Amino acid sequence: FTTVLEAVPEARFLPHIGVVAPLWWQKQHPDECCVLANGDQSPSSMASKLWMEEMSADLRKLIEHLRKAPYADRILGYIFYAGYTAEWQSWGTWQASVCDYSPPAVNGFRDWLRERYGTDEALRKAWANADVTFETATVPSADRRLEAGDFLLDPAKDRQVIDYNLYSSDFIADAIRYFARATKEAVGGSQIVGTYYGYM
Repeated sequence: FTTVLEAVPEARFLPHIGVVAPLWWQKQHPDECCVLANGDQSPSSMASKLWMEEMSADLRKLIEHLRKAPYADRILGYIFYAGYTAEWQSWGTWQASVCDYSPPAVNGFRDWLRERYGTDEALRKAWANADVTFETATVPSADRRLEAGDFLLDPAKDRQVIDYNLYSSDFIADAIRYFARATKEAVGGSQIVGTYYGYM
């Protein structure tokens, strides 16, 4: 900030702050990291509550520090980001393998299904699967998801994939809202808060 202001005294800033967990955190909490269908680990799962809690606490500390800096009046607001290209795209989006098969994503999916369907019977009917329960429901396989495609899915045969797509949209949006709330509270509602999002 100081270097820029020395060159351009009238400069204003809109810092972009990544909330992806750092590598040391990922190593400490491997079960909170995104898992691809091929078993590879990616950064922090966007379904992880622990990630949201701990990274938002750090985000608040950073903003508190910046608001006390000599250049604080030059900061217009904050953009927070995660995911591929800082746009909250799922970690598997641009890889050969899809995500997220981590414990937070699988457990969150089961909770989401409970809320959506209410009973095992309703879930079985929707998925056309006489054996599935809330305890055994899984994220659809990569093959199944790729076979179904991205658009014009058939609810009669693709409901598991449709449900996972809806769920993953929900948990990413929930994470965005969580970090937006933390950022807005940290600035007391007095500065711009934003992010990048809006993909199929």
